[in-house]
Amino acid sequence: MPDPISVLPPEVAWRCIYEALPRKGEIHHDWYPSALLQLATVSRPWEDLILSTSSFWVEVHVHNRAEDMLATLATFLALSRERELSLVIWTFPGDEWDHVRELLLPHAPRVRTLTILSDNETGAMFHGEPIHTLLLASSVIIKYLNLAPFLKELDFDRECWIDPPELESLTLPSQIKVKSCIRNAWNKNGSNHRSFEHFTDITIVGSFADIAPSLSSFTSLSTLSFVGSEDSIERSPRKSIIPAGPPHLKVIESGEKFYCPDLGRIITLTAAHLLSLDVMVTCPDIEEILGILPLLTTLQSLALSFYGRKKVSDTSSTVPRIVMSCLRTLFISGYISPAENRTSFDGLFAAFIVLYPNVTNVFLTLPIYNMGASYLQSLQRLESMVHYMSAPQGYSQLFLPTLQELAINDPEDLQFIKAPNLIKLRMHRLTSNEDLEPFLPCKLQSLEIRTSGEDATTLILPSTALYEVRRLSFELYPSDRWTLTPLPLLASIRFDYRHLAYPSGMNPQGNMLCVQLIYHPEMCPSLREIDFGEYVEWDLLFIMLKQRNLGRNDVSRIEKVFVPFVPFAFRQSLLDLLLGQERQDGPSNMILSLEETREVVCDPSMYVTLVCERHRFNEIKVQDA
Repeated sequence: MPDPISVLPPEVAWRCIYEALPRKGEIHHDWYPSALLQLATVSRPWEDLILSTSSFWVEVHVHNRAEDMLATLATFLALSRERELSLVIWTFPGDEWDHVRELLLPHAPRVRTLTILSDNETGAMFHGEPIHTLLLASSVIIKYLNLAPFLKELDFDRECWIDPPELESLTLPSQIKVKSCIRNAWNKNGSNHRSFEHFTDITIVGSFADIAPSLSSFTSLSTLSFVGSEDSIERSPRKSIIPAGPPHLKVIESGEKFYCPDLGRIITLTAAHLLSLDVMVTCPDIEEILGILPLLTTLQSLALSFYGRKKVSDTSSTVPRIVMSCLRTLFISGYISPAENRTSFDGLFAAFIVLYPNVTNVFLTLPIYNMGASYLQSLQRLESMVHYMSAPQGYSQLFLPTLQELAINDPEDLQFIKAPNLIKLRMHRLTSNEDLEPFLPCKLQSLEIRTSGEDATTLILPSTALYEVRRLSFELYPSDRWTLTPLPLLASIRFDYRHLAYPSGMNPQGNMLCVQLIYHPEMCPSLREIDFGEYVEWDLLFIMLKQRNLGRNDVSRIEKVFVPFVPFAFRQSLLDLLLGQERQDGPSNMILSLEETREVVCDPSMYVTLVCERHRFNEIKVQDA
């Protein structure tokens, strides 16, 4: 069989290898250089492709804990050829710093991005680390490597806290932009506005009125967010003098702060280049928002969250006459008073029919009636919809021929939504599947189910309606039961326990699945992958894999199994079974039994300290007793 890399087109083969490498922001991103070098040893075609593709080598790491750091650095600098570089410095290289500088100086004109990281066990993972020391470190590196004329971006790969007075003595070259998100408790009387001109992503702990007059000096700002809530939901009449908006602002997220005149002014001033808007609106402000939306000609994502105790005006809104063809994603959510009637938001959806005909993704947590249903049916390119409100009485039946993905809370909503081309369905709060079969689309390929947890649920999925389903995902409570039915094309089963607590660490549904597959492997002849989420009994797992993977030609081999941890003594035997090979010296069923493996899985001689912040590991220690 030929090497796949030698058969694929170079542009496809390159992408396959690139996706296998540790990416920026991942736990083991510092392994990038060694992972790339290891992949180059797979075969001669891999080596030729990797060595000849300069884009693999443009991310240059300086890490004093890496083996052969100087040799690796020299290799990356040579093989990247004349391409622009991204320099990643994890820690100062200590005694080798002069050698690093000697290697990097000739390539300084190619460096466009500088990322300063740290593998310090506490500082590197602290969310909201002060940025002052990082900026000082970057200033030293920029000067020492002569990067000032060439550098475009600084990155610290995490959110940082900023204290403006500390930045007054810092001077960065004017063209450098700091890409990391920074957070600041805005003090309108004590902040040096000039110190913010380099930052592209800022989160403000403060009010719009405090920061609005200064925004025009944020010349690099691309994303502006706010955190914290206002003291009152009443609309504030306060207005500030805002001469101009940030010239490059593309994203505004108001968080829990309500729409106000200052925010409206900022949106209007940046309308020509705004791509994403997320704002919380009191119901009486709907008319004003509708007056601003036609100005946002480049908007791609719009999120409106409504809240308010005052009644929505019954007067009809002025329907705009302009079409905004760029908008693709629409979020409409919030709290609606019981006093509101079903026509309260008709003006909003009537405007959307004209403004946003090309929306492909819709997220709704408001009940929709006449005009809302008309808007959804008018969308000719709708691909995905999340609707987390149960259908009220009198709900219009929706025919959505282009819809491919749907997420709903109440399975009864399926009788009101006709989506013949639906291929992915997520159902939350499922309590019974008795009436499910008539409404499941025949082309469904992926089904995700989360039970309500209120009462024990027994799932018997209709095999006739799910004939083409290929992926199943469950979030079940311990008292729930799933009875396997014939699913001829099912290739993957996944149990998700992220939101549930299983004190025993055992997956009862996974144990039952193993038993059913032992006696009836023909139920799922195409099954290749099972993610158990939690532990299953080892003897059941091994017996099931032996029955399935050894000597049967009428079912596919299960090639992937996911459990939290596999005892070392079982790993080779389990791998052999997944490869369809039988070991004569494999563990017996007695050794694999729950009682025998309890001490292996819960080995008190193994001490693991895991400190996870932003999905990273700080420390893993394994100590003998």
